Amino acid sequence: MVARKLCPANGQNKTLNWQRVSAFVALILLIVLPTLAMANEFMATGSYTGDGLESQTISGLGFEPGFVMIKTAAAKRSFAKTTAMPGDLSKNLAKNDALKSGYINSLNLDGFTVGNKAEVNELGVEYYWVAMMSRDGSLEIGEYTGDGADFREIPLNNMYPVAGLIMSSEGELPVYRHKDMESLEGYALDGSGQVDNSFAYFGLNQFTIRTGNQVNKNGVTYYYIT
Repeated sequence: MVARKLCPANGQNKTLNWQRVSAFVALILLIVLPTLAMANEFMATGSYTGDGLESQTISGLGFEPGFVMIKTAAAKRSFAKTTAMPGDLSKNLAKNDALKSGYINSLNLDGFTVGNKAEVNELGVEYYWVAMMSRDGSLEIGEYTGDGADFREIPLNNMYPVAGLIMSSEGELPVYRHKDMESLEGYALDGSGQVDNSFAYFGLNQFTIRTGNQVNKNGVTYYYIT
C-alpha cells in the first residue's frame, strides 16, 4: 500500500483506538483509504445481490484482482481471498477458522466467483465488496511458511509498508498492523484487542513478525497483504 496521511477536517492528527475498530472498518482503514489516490488504476468497489445458487460470478472490474473482501450489512462474517490462497479456499476475517471452501471460490481475470454460503450469496441479500490488484511498490500479496523464529523479517518488493494483514491457513484470527501503531503492536481483526507476539514493526522492503501462532507457527502457511 502507498502511504497517504489521513487527517480530520481541522488538520489535527488524532490517535485511533485500534482495539475498538471493527473488522470491516479496520480493513477499510488499512486497505481502501491508503489506495484512493490510485483507485482507478487497481482498485474497485461495488455490490451485488445474492442469488442463492451454487455459485455466482461478479465481473467487469477491469483488472484481475489479487485480493477480494466481501461483507453484507447483515450480522454475518466478512470473508477475503488472495491469489496466494489455493483452490476455492478463503478466510473468515473475524473468527478463528481455518481456510474454508464455498465462500469466495476464485479470483478471475475480470472479477471473482462466490459460492452458496449465506455470508456471500444468500438469496435476496445485498453484499458489498472491495477488490484490488497487486502492484509492485504499492500493494503486495504473498505467502510464507512459519518457522517460529522471533523477529523474523518477511521480504517485500520495493516498498515501505504502511499497513499489513496476516491470515493463517489454520484456525487463528487474522492480525493487522498500521504504521501509526507502536512497535510490537498487532491487533485481531475481530476487534477483540491486541495480539501478543504477532507483528513487530515495518521496515524498508520488509515487515517483521514474532512467534505467535497467528503469524509464525512452525510449518503453517500464512497469507499477507501489505
